[in-house]
Amino acid sequence: MAMTPLHLRIFVSSPGDVARERELLADLLARLPRDPLLADRVTLSVVAWDDPEAPAPMVAGETPQSAINRYKGLPADCDLTVVILRGRIGTPLAADIRRADGSCYESGTVWEFENALAGRQLHPEHEVLVYRCTRDPEVSLRDPKFDEKRAQLAALDTFCERVKKNADGSYCGGINKYDTPEAFVDAFRKHFNAYLRGRLPEMPAAPPPAKPWLVREALRSHRIVGRDKLVDEVWRRVCAGRNTSLLFLPGVGKTTVAQELVRDRDKVLAAFDGVLWANLGRQHVDNEELRRWAEALGISSERMNSLDRPELWTQALREAIGERRLLVVLDDVWRTEDAQRFMALGPHCVFVSTTRSKAVAIELGDREVVAELPRSQGFRLLREIAPEAVRFDPFGAKALVGAMQGLPLALVLVGKLLRRAAADDPPDPDRLRRAYHDAAEAGRRLDLCGDDRRSLGDVIELSFAALHTDAARDAAIALSIFRPKPNGFCKDIALAVCDADEDMLWDISDMGLIGHYLRGNSSEYTMHRIVAEYARTRLPLTASQALHRKALAFYADKLRGTLESDPEAYLGWYRYEQAEWQETKDACLYHMAHAGDTAAGVLAFLRVFFDAFWWWGYYQRFPFCERLIAEWRQRELEPRAREILNEVARFQDAYPAGPDKRAAAGDWARVEKALLTIRDRLGLVGEIRRIEGEDARRVRAFIDFFLAEAWAYGRGDRDEALRHYEAARTLLVADGMAWIAAWIAFYVAQYLFELGDLTAAREQAQQSLAEGSAEFGEAAPLEQRDSELLANDYRLLGDLALAAGDSETAARAYCRAALYAYIFQAIPEPADSYTMAFYREITGRVAGQLAALLATDPARGRAFARMLADFGAPCRGSPGGPDDTAALDAALESGVPARLAAALFPAGLDEADIVPAAAAYGEKVLAVLPAYEEATWGSGWLAAARAGRTADAAGAGVSPT
Repeated sequence: MAMTPLHLRIFVSSPGDVARERELLADLLARLPRDPLLADRVTLSVVAWDDPEAPAPMVAGETPQSAINRYKGLPADCDLTVVILRGRIGTPLAADIRRADGSCYESGTVWEFENALAGRQLHPEHEVLVYRCTRDPEVSLRDPKFDEKRAQLAALDTFCERVKKNADGSYCGGINKYDTPEAFVDAFRKHFNAYLRGRLPEMPAAPPPAKPWLVREALRSHRIVGRDKLVDEVWRRVCAGRNTSLLFLPGVGKTTVAQELVRDRDKVLAAFDGVLWANLGRQHVDNEELRRWAEALGISSERMNSLDRPELWTQALREAIGERRLLVVLDDVWRTEDAQRFMALGPHCVFVSTTRSKAVAIELGDREVVAELPRSQGFRLLREIAPEAVRFDPFGAKALVGAMQGLPLALVLVGKLLRRAAADDPPDPDRLRRAYHDAAEAGRRLDLCGDDRRSLGDVIELSFAALHTDAARDAAIALSIFRPKPNGFCKDIALAVCDADEDMLWDISDMGLIGHYLRGNSSEYTMHRIVAEYARTRLPLTASQALHRKALAFYADKLRGTLESDPEAYLGWYRYEQAEWQETKDACLYHMAHAGDTAAGVLAFLRVFFDAFWWWGYYQRFPFCERLIAEWRQRELEPRAREILNEVARFQDAYPAGPDKRAAAGDWARVEKALLTIRDRLGLVGEIRRIEGEDARRVRAFIDFFLAEAWAYGRGDRDEALRHYEAARTLLVADGMAWIAAWIAFYVAQYLFELGDLTAAREQAQQSLAEGSAEFGEAAPLEQRDSELLANDYRLLGDLALAAGDSETAARAYCRAALYAYIFQAIPEPADSYTMAFYREITGRVAGQLAALLATDPARGRAFARMLADFGAPCRGSPGGPDDTAALDAALESGVPARLAAALFPAGLDEADIVPAAAAYGEKVLAVLPAYEEATWGSGWLAAARAGRTADAAGAGVSPT
């Protein structure tokens, strides 16, 4: 049953010196009921003495205020009174209108304000909003009415003080200040929205934590027609616990049926423990849908940030859903395996899937074909959308239903065309006849093809033609550059990119060419794929590319403004783990790929991929890298670009994971071949000084680095490896990337150490420590340090010291490495699978060195172990802390690295505990951190570290020389 709209009366009160404010407010209040968020929910009537459509008559023998009161109504009877003030209080009222105490009102505005306050005593839901401009009125000193205007300003000041304070000085009210008329309207819009939230209890409220409510809610101006039996049948099945798949043809309205199924929130939540929704279209992204589920299920953002692998997302969501019986809608499924991944998350959930594939429908549940509407229901739908037009010619309307072949998308478009043709009061017969004729002609050309795809071009063209202006038509066509349904776009980018205004968007939405949806607390527009494909045929390539460039600029500004405050700084790289940044960057790449410069688009993609691979994929598979490749494979690419993309995928698959590149499984020959092909196809060959462009230089630098690894660990060619390492480092240093250059110095040091060149390895390790010390090294505050790099450097310096026979220096370096690896579990982010694996790597390497020493020189090994044991003192005896002395002795007897690590260092989290316990583990690290001062660096170190005063470019006293 349709909801009865909330009707609000708004009284506008002011003196005559705010004409522009009144004009803008009248325009806003006229447009608000057409806003898709408010359509069919709110209606407004404005009470204003200067309403051009209904001015208050001035009656002879009656004061103006009395005439306004009699013909327009009283403020006390209105839901909302808006008082606008600047420099005047207004004209005093006649003696026949007085207060109860006999005093006169200073002006009609004052009377209206006090009348509204009196009405609020009887109707607490009524509100009074007072606005005052902060700019003083401009008055010439030569103005003959100067004294009068000054007196008006003084009287206004007195009134405003009375509004704010009681006679005893206590506060009793507030005034909203503004600077310009435009600022006033903007402030009022926000205040009005807040007011509406209190007056519209029927609007969807925030879901209770126990029952998630994640639904794609459509904001439409007509009721659903002709699907009652289907919805009832599906409801009966899901209540019985049976999964159902809705098989449909394009334009039949599969999403509409699913939305109608969950329309009645109370009914659904009485039968199920909540609702989740996922859009699984051809180009969907699992991570985006999973994150929305996590938010709906109440998983904290801190925990979500630790979910760095698909299996961890699966674990977290399965735990959050648990045994609950949720109703889950999987919309627009193209591949069975996509749906099955989501179905596996809720073993007790009931699933409704919509698809256009018969094979998919059979696999996912009881199949139900969503057919075209029969003629009787199609007629009802037309009558629901355009009642006046159908009443004008019911036989013509029935003929149109047949011509549209019962296709809901076509009927909605035609219905909105007829509704607009009948907008005149009374309807213009000639205009309606023309609309019927045009729709019938389009219907005769509507045909069914053998592949079940309909040609709706003529019907869509009618909708375009019915838009109010050419500018609106251009904007509607321009909107087709965005990814179509189920993807969406926000109002801000539509206005910025398509040269549209809100009226145009409402016009386009009113004609059914775009839909408007609520997703959680936000809203977005979307264009049906069929409409988008047609609109693109009317968009010249050059115009399309120009629009994509504008969209690219919009997203680039968003990145610069909010998500990339310092993108090249060490901490700035954490953006690669943030879902909002990933989604925004992916949007940038999508529009860049369609902006007309294929080479620039490919380079931008490669830079993002290699940056992300460097950040995370070098050690572990990074879902963001895999997502980039998967999405670009779905795009239409030139042959050369597709070849490059395929080589990127081969590189990722062949690259050895883990920190030990010599022992890790991989295919260095494939890595080298893929990198050389990418380099050659991009033309990034030759001397590095000739490489121009920021993206090109970054891509070439990473190609050189990864080629260096292939030469080092694949071919075993030291000279070529060092040449490529140096080429990469030179480019990065020249481009200000000291952080990456410091990492390369560490990798070179590790490689040289493995070759036995201890002197050269020590030089590179100390260079790594010195590079960018004040930015991310030991001269920086603790929160800004790259603890991972510092742990690696000190672990390697410990290896070098131990190889040189200096156990004491080695022990100090190892303790420092272990502490930085431990800190990495809490600063700058809570522990995740990556940081925990790194902690195990560092402590495992140290324990491995100790085990090797015990095997060759037991006495020296035990003495070395005692030096390391002091590191674990702060945690000894606490849960998860190192074992006691007896356990250490037993570990030393065994010589097993894993037992040694457990006896010497605080325990890390098990793989299964990383998700639920990461935040608590990080808090534990922070709690015991001060106790490590004496054991590792001496008292006072932590305070100095937090201030960034503990640097020692030569290795902080642990150099083995």
